Formats: sequence, C-alpha cells, structure tokens
Amino acid sequence: MKNFNYSGIALAVVSALLSGASLAAESSDVGEINVKGQSLGGGLMVQEDSGKARSTLTKEAMEKAPGASNAIDMLKYTPGMNVNSNDASGLSGIDYTMRGMNSDQIGLSMDGIPINDSGNYAVYPNLLGDAENLEQIFVTQGSSEADGPHI
Repeated sequence: MKNFNYSGIALAVVSALLSGASLAAESSDVGEINVKGQSLGGGLMVQEDSGKARSTLTKEAMEKAPGASNAIDMLKYTPGMNVNSNDASGLSGIDYTMRGMNSDQIGLSMDGIPINDSGNYAVYPNLLGDAENLEQIFVTQGSSEADGPHI
C-alpha cells in the first residue's frame, strides 16, 4: 500500500485560498469615468417593442437615403434584406431575398392589402408607387401574423 504525501496538495489549496483573500482586501479609487458614444443607427433606426423581429424605415430615414425608385428598392436599407436589380429605372427586374428566402416566398402588403400576384406570388414593383409617397416601411422577419393576409 502506497502512502501519498498530501503536504504539496495542501500547500497549493491554502495558497490559492489566501491569494483570493489578499486580492479582495486591496481596492483602489479610479476616479470619474466618462463614456462617450454615438446612438444606434444615428437616429435612423426605430426601437421596436413588438414581440417579433421587425425593422422599420421611417420617412426621415428614406429622405436621407440615396434615391430609390420604389418601395422594394428602399428595403435594401433594412437588416436581413438583399435587393438587387438588373434595371436601372427600377420598374422591372427587381429580385430580393430575406434570410435565405426568395421573393416568391415572401409576402408583401401595402396598407394591409397583399400585393403579391395570386398566380406566382411575384411582386411587380411598377405597381407600388413612388418611395417618396410612403410614410414608413417595415419588415417583419419570421412567420406571418395570425390575422395577416399572408399564409
């Protein structure tokens, strides 16, 4: 039967316990600390209080953004949306994705009315109107609301 020497282990445990006590006893006053920073989004992002992930573009943010031809083109300024177009006028050929979903898998509505085509779920941007006539645009990520017009 072997005899173990516990004096090395005991010395390590006691020194670890005493070092914590000595560190806790020392304190120093660092004085006054000033923190400076910039507000999130420069005032263009709206703090949401909804239970779902939602990103809102206000009229003020749309006015400060570079020119966009329609509402879908303005969506490129919201997180999670990728918008591209092969038409410089923005009247056709706009494609958008949101978190991996294609445009034919995303429901769009204007003033609560669905604007997707009922046949192929496509959106025709020339029917949306001008971006300067909008008060706000918001994107709700995730499933649609229970009382929403989209499935």
